[in-house]
Amino acid sequence: MYSGPVASHTYYHISESGNLGVFIIAGPNHSGLDSLVATVVDYIWETPLGEIKIDSGLAKAIARNSSYLDIDDIPHESEHSIEVQIPFLHHIFGNSFKIVPIAMAMQTIEVARDIASAIARAVEDLGRDVIYIASTDWTHYEPHEISVKKI
Repeated sequence: MYSGPVASHTYYHISESGNLGVFIIAGPNHSGLDSLVATVVDYIWETPLGEIKIDSGLAKAIARNSSYLDIDDIPHESEHSIEVQIPFLHHIFGNSFKIVPIAMAMQTIEVARDIASAIARAVEDLGRDVIYIASTDWTHYEPHEISVKKI
């Protein structure tokens, strides 16, 4: 109910910003399978619009800098919160970008700060510019007015 308007405004602004080449996409791990916070490295994300590559170097650097992030394919295999973002990016930029997906079953402030710090260190160390996209799929039950107040 919320993601359509939020996604349309967000991707409009992303399209105006231009393609930085890498999008870090975070979303919940609904299944809770395997690692509680996970990314992938040697992986190609297949979509009906084409294949999107993972920025393996950046994913590894973020994982190295994090106390929580594991490299683990399993949490991504049946998760939809990240994969639904990719067609929007593909529509705007074609195949000319890579992603670093981060699936999070553990969603505490401590983990969020750790991941944010790990991303900041990795992009600085590698001299990269990225756009960070957070899925709108973190809650299904909270009224819209309550979510807006939390921003």
